[in-house]
Amino acid sequence: MEEEKFWKVLIVDDDEQTHLVTKMALRGTEVLERGIEFFDAYDSSQAYEILEQNRDMTVILLDVVMETDHAGLDLVRRIRKELELLSVRIIIRTGQAGEAPELEVIQTYDINDYKMKSELTRTRLVSSLVSAIRSYVQFETLDNNRRGMERIITSSRELFLSKTVSDFSNRVISQIEEILSSTCNVCICLKRKSGMAYVKSANRNYERYIGLSLEELGEEDRASAEKTFSEESPRFIGGKAFLYIPNDHIHSGVIVINADHSISAEEQQLLNVFAVQISVGFENQYLLDRLHKSAYFDPLCQLPNRTSFLDEILRRQSEDKNQNIALIDVIQFSEINNSMGYPVGDSLLRTVAERLSHFCRDKSFIARLGGDTFAIIGPNETVVPEKLLALFGEPFEIGGDLYPVKATIGMIEMDIPDMSPQDLVQKADMALRSAKKAEGVVCHYYDREMDRSAKSRILITKDLKRAIDSDEMLLHFQPQLDLITGKLNGVESLIRWQKGKGELIPPSSFVPVAEQSGLIINIGEIAFRKSLAFLERWIKEGFSPFRIGVNVSVRQFLGDDFQTFLSESVGQYAVDPSLIELEITESILMHDLDKGIRIMKHAKDLGMSIAIDDFGTGFSSLSYLQKLPIDRLKIDRSFIMNLEHDTKAQKLTQMIVQLGKQLNLELIAEGVETEEQLGFLRALECDEVQGFLFSRPLPESDFRSWMNGRTL
Repeated sequence: MEEEKFWKVLIVDDDEQTHLVTKMALRGTEVLERGIEFFDAYDSSQAYEILEQNRDMTVILLDVVMETDHAGLDLVRRIRKELELLSVRIIIRTGQAGEAPELEVIQTYDINDYKMKSELTRTRLVSSLVSAIRSYVQFETLDNNRRGMERIITSSRELFLSKTVSDFSNRVISQIEEILSSTCNVCICLKRKSGMAYVKSANRNYERYIGLSLEELGEEDRASAEKTFSEESPRFIGGKAFLYIPNDHIHSGVIVINADHSISAEEQQLLNVFAVQISVGFENQYLLDRLHKSAYFDPLCQLPNRTSFLDEILRRQSEDKNQNIALIDVIQFSEINNSMGYPVGDSLLRTVAERLSHFCRDKSFIARLGGDTFAIIGPNETVVPEKLLALFGEPFEIGGDLYPVKATIGMIEMDIPDMSPQDLVQKADMALRSAKKAEGVVCHYYDREMDRSAKSRILITKDLKRAIDSDEMLLHFQPQLDLITGKLNGVESLIRWQKGKGELIPPSSFVPVAEQSGLIINIGEIAFRKSLAFLERWIKEGFSPFRIGVNVSVRQFLGDDFQTFLSESVGQYAVDPSLIELEITESILMHDLDKGIRIMKHAKDLGMSIAIDDFGTGFSSLSYLQKLPIDRLKIDRSFIMNLEHDTKAQKLTQMIVQLGKQLNLELIAEGVETEEQLGFLRALECDEVQGFLFSRPLPESDFRSWMNGRTL
């Protein structure tokens, strides 16, 4: 039976209570399918002895002040310099801000993180530990690869026993012929940091150029060699290869190879690896920093990566073009990863990879392109949406729990002329993004219209930038009324784009582009400031104060500068912050819930209220709602519009109202258009209503007239 493995975590602190609290907080924590083994040290000497006996320690949670004010930092120096433990991750935990290590110490001795003890909630402690362990794994992987390559270099004894650069160069030429199993014409061109490139060593047809300038080579070889020098990357043209050799002392080198056959993709890869070994030989201290597998395979799922997938497309293009390429996106991955943790997310990706790999065991090829996106290429009759979607028909089992996961697919036929492997993957990704945006669609095939749509988005983005600079963004206002009294309780400000001399562009035509380009942040800030300016003006003109709701996109809300923006904006206008309501959607729950709650609390501290817009259409649960510092739920119009004839819509609306009342939240129904809908909502004792039955969204001047003319 295989021995269970643990991550070793050393707690170094002179406070016994800190040891107990830390172990209690981390009890049961698993990272990358391993538990944690704790070691305790109450001073730096004891910690040093433990580390001498456990050189595979993973993480050290270290106090700064123990037997001396700098005991912790002194221990860090000894760990790195005396024990030479470079992979172990160190998290400094300080009791006071003044005890934090200086930036120079952090950089010099590779301290992974430092935190105030008062900041380290269980969530933050677990997060810091997971990050440190992942960093440790990366360090160990790189170190193992380095050691493995050292063994490879040592095994090439004949090559590296050379005494001189000339001898080494001649042996390199012989090794190249062995790699290609053919007779080759080879010359090695070196270029010093100052001076021109010259031919250092050569054989056969190139021998006459030894010692001469690169300029003396034939025009074709010279031009390709110079391009290899300038681009610092290898070139392969039929039976010719130009390998780039980076080197500090000689600056760089290029090996020109003229083989008697076309150099295959596999031979190209061998020559690339050999070229890196050569750079080690010339410098006598370089090590190859990654093996072939790390260059061409994804370590998490043990699948080929994007580079391998592009190579496979290229290979199949020369053999059989009757192939389909499919990009598969795991829809619920981010949701599961964020809510259940990285270990579950990683396991889910591996399990999905296993199921897809089983499907591809014959003539299809699978790769992981990154994140939650997989790619498959295979025969037209095999790689089809129906078969791929069927793979997601059954839940995926992770740690004994079942996770129902669906997929979205973007596909392209490989026989489209004049497309490189990169082009094909790009177009398939375009189809994937199109499918993800379309409601209820699980697969899209690429067509030329997508290119036109992409160009259209680029043009709209350019127009939007100009519109923002030209102040073409306007606001329309839709009243929100008390359902019982009819009193104007609030108004929702809605962004509009009046292009040029009067053409009104609907939000559906530009908001998605603004979201994608990031301009939604600029537009959101404009809407927020203009909303406050109008409210300030109306109150000064004598209108009774009422609430104004401003829509805030997820991208703007979770932006790093949003809290500062709110604080500054409130100070710029003579508006009671309690009259300002931020309207956000449920999708924030799927992005960064903890950060979202912090920002909500900041807005509440400023005096603002918060409403969940389009409620009922996203991913919500009672547990999440209880955590959110919100004031109001806005029932989505999709429920309201079907109230008169759809019992399901009636029941869902009733459930939302009851849920809101249980959580002591106010409720407002959007999209009310008929007296029947109004009557149903009144019977449910909904608090407020909004919709065409009372008023369409109005320009500011028309809304002012509406306020002046309405019967209170």
